[in-house]
Amino acid sequence: MPAATATKAKRPTSAFLSDDQVDDVAKDSAANDSYVGLSKLDEGKPFRYRFLGSAITGYSTWVETDNKSKPVRWRQKPEGDEIPGNLQINKQSGKPADIKRFVAGFVWDYAKERISILMIDQKSILQELHAAIIDPDFGDPQEYDIKITRKKENDFTKYSLKASPPKALGEQISEAYEELLEKGADLEALFDNGNPFEPEATKADGEDSEEGDE
Repeated sequence: MPAATATKAKRPTSAFLSDDQVDDVAKDSAANDSYVGLSKLDEGKPFRYRFLGSAITGYSTWVETDNKSKPVRWRQKPEGDEIPGNLQINKQSGKPADIKRFVAGFVWDYAKERISILMIDQKSILQELHAAIIDPDFGDPQEYDIKITRKKENDFTKYSLKASPPKALGEQISEAYEELLEKGADLEALFDNGNPFEPEATKADGEDSEEGDE
């Protein structure tokens, strides 16, 4: 794979995110075991993942209907009447849920030894992911592992992402991902609250209900 450079014309990221999407992420970031629950990671312990295939990016928030919370996602940032009137209310601040930029992708979860979905809407992680993408030593996140760590500082939760040196994808991981694709897995199902592992399903079987921490 050619070396990545910081110049936009030579970024080797098109298979993961388009250059415009990478720039948008940078700008906006100045219950189901199939999902990585970042808020549930053991504190202070780095968890390792490897992105598999192309990611998707968009905007998400949480709404509340009949005392039940569910995510809503858009490909483009909603405005005006597109914004739901039943946004979930944050119990601590009393304010409506934010609409956040997110990046989501299939990942190999080394701790669970399986493929999961990693959805990132925490600004700190998005910033560090963007920094790795444009770094000549790293580039496309499909080419290296990332480590995410959760830490509590006073009343705040902080996340960090560290890119590991690029290395070839293991045969076991590659075969597992090929098998997943053969079954028709599709991340685009997230925009319809579908199950990316079973895109024909009309609804996911209970997603991880965490809200992103900044």
